[in-house]
Formats: sequence, C-alpha cells, structure tokens
Amino acid sequence: VQYDVTDENGNPRKEMRYENVADARIMGIDVFAQVNFLKYFSFKGGYTFADAINKDDDTQISGNSKHNITSALSFQYSKLRIGSRHYPFVVSFSGRYSSPRIYYSETTDAGGNTITTRNDSPAYSIWRLMYTQRIPIKASWNFEIQAGIDNIFNHVDNTTFINPGRTFSIMAKISF
Repeated sequence: VQYDVTDENGNPRKEMRYENVADARIMGIDVFAQVNFLKYFSFKGGYTFADAINKDDDTQISGNSKHNITSALSFQYSKLRIGSRHYPFVVSFSGRYSSPRIYYSETTDAGGNTITTRNDSPAYSIWRLMYTQRIPIKASWNFEIQAGIDNIFNHVDNTTFINPGRTFSIMAKISF
C-alpha cells in the first residue's frame, strides 16, 4: 500500500509499505517457448497471467500485474578465432512488458477517516542489451566479461517505485 506521509521537516512524500494478506486466491498460467534458427540465433518468449485476489475484500492484491510478456533474441558465435584459440561471444536483446500494476493509496481526511484510493500504474516495458565475451586462459580456466544497458529506453515511473531508469553494467568473472 502506498501512503502519503509527512517527514520530520513537514515535507510531503510517498511511502510504500507491504502488508500481508490473510486470505488470498492466486491463479495463473505460464507459457514459454524457445526456437533456434539461422545457426547462430535463438528466440525465447514467455507469457504469464496472474490473478491475485485478496479474499477478505475481493480486490486485486496491491502491486500485481496480471499480464507479463518476456522475449529475448540472442546471437551466439563460437567460431571467432585469434591464433589457435576460440573466443565465443553472445549478444542478446531482451525485454519485458508488464500490464498496469494496481496500487492502493491511503490518506486520512480532516475527520480522521482513512480513505483508500486505487491507482493503476501505466503499462510499461523494459529492454536490455547485453554483450558477453568469453576468453579462455588455460584448458580449465575462463575469463568472461559482460557489458550491458538495462532499460535502454529509460522508462521511469516515479509514482509506483517501478524502475529507477537506465543503468549500465560491466562484469568480470574468472572460472576454473
């Protein structure tokens, strides 16, 4: 539940609190498929439906997104050679679509009564681009670097705490 609160300096702000539901009914379905094509490409896709009802008041559970779709297109190439070594890499473009999430806000009127209002966030999608490069060091040692951009199109929704915006990442890993 999202609350309108006032901080110690008298400034209004929103605060998100999670509350347990005593009796809930959650029904849904997940579907996933993957296909490889043109030797180096693969496509993955999934769909999730989740109907989450608070049975105490017959309302959707706060934060629930009924429909979610995920997809990923990857290019994996393992034949890049420099000298006698292979340097496989993967480039992937993936995304997630979420239907509107339901949130409730509570305010208190002048008479001390609590007023609950339903707020639906807009539907949104988040897209990511990742590059992964493996570099063999020895027969059983590998070095891997990964660089990516998450939330390429910089989706930000400040009203519901969904996503902070575009982020960049770099990772290095040694396995043996």
